[in-house]
Amino acid sequence: ITKGVKVGRAQKNSSSETSKLNVTLIAVGIVVVVVAGIAGLLVYRYRKSRQPRKYNNLKDNNVMKFSELPSFG
Repeated sequence: ITKGVKVGRAQKNSSSETSKLNVTLIAVGIVVVVVAGIAGLLVYRYRKSRQPRKYNNLKDNNVMKFSELPSFG
C-alpha cells in the first residue's frame, strides 16, 4: 500500500514538472521568436539604408523642360 502511494505521488510530481517544463519551453520559444524577428527587422533596415537610392522610375516624359515651364509674369 505504501509503495502505491509513493508511485501515485511520483506520477503527480512528474506530471506537474512536465507541465512546468512545457510552459517554460513555450515561453522560451516565444521569446526566441520575438528576438529573432526584431533582429531580422533591424538587419533588414540596416541593409536597406546602406543601399544607394535608385531613381529608375523617373521617365523623360514626366520631366518638364525649361521651355515648358509656366510663366508667371
